[in-house]
Amino acid sequence: TQSTWGVRNQPMLSQLRRAPINPLLCLQETRRTFHLPSVHHCFRFFFSPIHSFTQSPSHQPLTSRSMASQLQSSAAPAAPSSASAAAAVFDVDGSVLEGGGQILRNSFSYSSLFNRPVRIFNIRAKRKNPGLAAQHLESIKLVRDVTKGALEGAEIKSTQVTLRPGQLAPGSFKADPGTAGSVTLMLQASMFPLLFTGGPSTLDLRGGTDVAFSPPINFLHTMLFPTLHKMGIDVSLELKRRGFFPKGQGQVIVNIQPLTRAIKPIEIIHRGQLSAVHVLCFTAGQCNSRNGEEMGAQCKKAAKEALGVTFGRGGVELNVEVVHFERDAAFGSGSGINILLETDTGCVFHASAEGKREDRPADTVRDAFKWLEEQWFTGGCMDEHLQDQLIMPMSLAKGKSRILTGPLSLHTKTAIHIAQQFTTAKFTVHDPPTPELLQQLGVKPSGVKKPQLVLIECEGMGLLPPNFAEEEAAPQQVAAPK
Repeated sequence: TQSTWGVRNQPMLSQLRRAPINPLLCLQETRRTFHLPSVHHCFRFFFSPIHSFTQSPSHQPLTSRSMASQLQSSAAPAAPSSASAAAAVFDVDGSVLEGGGQILRNSFSYSSLFNRPVRIFNIRAKRKNPGLAAQHLESIKLVRDVTKGALEGAEIKSTQVTLRPGQLAPGSFKADPGTAGSVTLMLQASMFPLLFTGGPSTLDLRGGTDVAFSPPINFLHTMLFPTLHKMGIDVSLELKRRGFFPKGQGQVIVNIQPLTRAIKPIEIIHRGQLSAVHVLCFTAGQCNSRNGEEMGAQCKKAAKEALGVTFGRGGVELNVEVVHFERDAAFGSGSGINILLETDTGCVFHASAEGKREDRPADTVRDAFKWLEEQWFTGGCMDEHLQDQLIMPMSLAKGKSRILTGPLSLHTKTAIHIAQQFTTAKFTVHDPPTPELLQQLGVKPSGVKKPQLVLIECEGMGLLPPNFAEEEAAPQQVAAPK
């Protein structure tokens, strides 16, 4: 524990110290924490020379790849049998909690980061159409390409698939499901592995940019990417063309810069006061541009009713943009609305709604603001979509992160569950946080009459990239209100 590796991986060692006294349980805990193939390898782990596990040959802290390879070379036979290889595959039940594609995407991301084979079974077992859909299949193929690994069972409607990751390396990658499958969800599967490749990478993603049951493309560049930037993550995108249901054919180019140090922890616990509302109302293709104009005309009234605020001089800033996208900017026809709330401390909330043929433009606006109203009046510092997207970077970060949110969504619970399966990150959920704890953290009341607050704390595992730089990470905070 006094070695360089031990200091940098203190969360792992601390978790081992808390292991039960029962020897068998200690071995099982060691196997899970250090990703050893079997309990048998735990004996070899303990009785091998200790320096082979605490320091790399160059006396540098171990990264995810060097740790995995050194454990394999020191604790496993040089030529493992097929039985031991099979034992090394980590099983994940794809039907638990949210029970959808998120389990696939998050599990495969962690598998790639730690070079740990994983098998997902019962994929989308509780869905109306169980098994892999085109978008899920393209997502996992993209991860396979990023890690130069191998897939088993990768076909449409498959309910079990295995990834055997290879070596992560930067490069240019493409993915196209040939449908309106969400480009934002395909990015979710591959983004974090690409951050740890040691070099810049580019993704050319085709599919749906504004489709139901997934974050729209505006969510990425107005919400997720700016928040990740505070954690030291540099990802940007270029929207070439929007794509809608059913044909998709949107195109997004994503540029991912490699990490040079551990991801920084983040702290978002000071909500502040609402300062601005930004709205984008759009139509595309053969959709009547008047629908966008009508949506724009309804925004001020809908915002006032939903949020209970006044706009204009002395009030909250309201910006409404109405756009019609021609053929060069969108494939096919569609419409929708994107709403971004900002507070004076930098907290952000996002809502969107897809225009439907059977709905009036006013209904689309009302639906979006209704959902936003529910999120805003929890009293938290973010909406539930950003909430679940931050779990993975928090688990990988070096140090303690804190986010103050509304009730945990099923996606967030699933993200925490998967993170705990693959990492040594320690999550603590205060539901609700006590007044004493909030006072201790300096959190001021949000002004909501009946807040539904949840505080998520995570002591991240501090995963290091291959080309890390020495630097202590301090939590990145959203400023407390003056």
